Amino acid sequence: MDFQSIRLLRLISRGLDQCHELREPVLISYSLPLEKYIDPVTFFLRAEAMNSEKVTYWSEPNQSSVFVGIGAALSTVVQDAHSQRFIETEEKWRNIVNHCLQDALEDVLRAGPVLMGGFSFDPLKPNMSKRWRRFAHADFHVPQWLLTTRDGRAWLTANFLLQGNEEPEVLTSAIIERGEQLIGPEGEVDTPFLAASMVRGKADPQAWMNIVKLATERIRHGEVGKVVLARDLVLHNTREVSVAAVIRALHREQADSYIFSFGRQGDYLVGASPERIIKRKGEAYYSTCLAGSIPRGKTLEEDEELGQQLLQDEKNLMEHNFVVQLNRSILGKHCETIAVAEKPVLMRLRNIQHLYTPIVGKGKTESSLLAVLGDLHPTPALGGFPKAAALEQIRCLEPLDRGWYGGPVGWIDSRGDGEFVVAIRCGLVQGKTVSLFAGGGIVEGSDPQSEYEETAIKMQPMLSALEGM
Repeated sequence: MDFQSIRLLRLISRGLDQCHELREPVLISYSLPLEKYIDPVTFFLRAEAMNSEKVTYWSEPNQSSVFVGIGAALSTVVQDAHSQRFIETEEKWRNIVNHCLQDALEDVLRAGPVLMGGFSFDPLKPNMSKRWRRFAHADFHVPQWLLTTRDGRAWLTANFLLQGNEEPEVLTSAIIERGEQLIGPEGEVDTPFLAASMVRGKADPQAWMNIVKLATERIRHGEVGKVVLARDLVLHNTREVSVAAVIRALHREQADSYIFSFGRQGDYLVGASPERIIKRKGEAYYSTCLAGSIPRGKTLEEDEELGQQLLQDEKNLMEHNFVVQLNRSILGKHCETIAVAEKPVLMRLRNIQHLYTPIVGKGKTESSLLAVLGDLHPTPALGGFPKAAALEQIRCLEPLDRGWYGGPVGWIDSRGDGEFVVAIRCGLVQGKTVSLFAGGGIVEGSDPQSEYEETAIKMQPMLSALEGM
């Protein structure tokens, strides 16, 4: 028996002893550095082919750090529609971590037990559609297998929930064998290309613009300060869509964004989000205020002109200020100190540019990532302002069931560190059908036609990726 097998056997034996002592299942997490680099999209493609019930992909901008999860060692799911799902998820995770046994040769970020998943935008939305039937209001899991890559290196983590009746030697051999199968032979597997054969379903622009008009009237009457209204676009392909191919295309075209995919029984939410809600690393919290947008220019001169126009546009500046002020206020409750940039700058993406203001805070001792996240969601950029009034308007005006669109997706590790982004610039892949989503912030003076055109621009990243361009 080699060194790795001995380490794993010892971990399993300790875990079984703890199972018998506590009389309950115990999670074990075993990580090791890999001798060769494994391409994350190739690993995801293998996972996609396995038809695993849960497959997850997460990449920071420019692939500075990536992980891919296959299967689920355990899950924490909140099906009921209530507002305590952030707290309930955190309590479940703390209980799991308190009884988890870990073994890693290196203290590697995200190589260990990591809880991955997301939340629906609004659990109280009536008339939930069957489109999102496989995505719970709070749906998280610890991947059975987790590939972590960073700086040209790779680590593989195996997570298993021991029940207490396992045979240590048999389980050790099974885990080692399965890990070797997943790593596979050297070289990349070709990612299938997507044929540009997407057919767009029927849409009614005027109906959506009428809703925008009604929202502006309610804003003028003082019922709400800002409300974000979203719409969808359904696409049909001649064959099943390869999520791995979409991810590959998003990396090529949206390198500065967070690339993510959360698979549930064959349905995949996949996208490229530029908007971080909150990140925790030790005592530090990082939040992104992203609201107000304008297209990119076709020339450098036009691009600069449009950017300056955005920086001086009263409507967009007002929309952006809503986000900054609320995020500052919420983070102020959880942080001892807060640093906020005085003025927004431009965040330029391939198809669109946004007003961007970062916020950094030093967390209080009692603060936690999911508690901050629960207070921040939904931000004015995705819901509106004031929060409660905006949500009521969305429930009343918007016929769309957002599901996980506009909700927080991300991860949290055993130390309480983690990161969540807003699920925007995304689509729900269901076999040959893809549903795309986009929204716009409606304030007094919003023009329905301009708002519709803005949502079309926001759908471009996914449309381009799906068409293989």
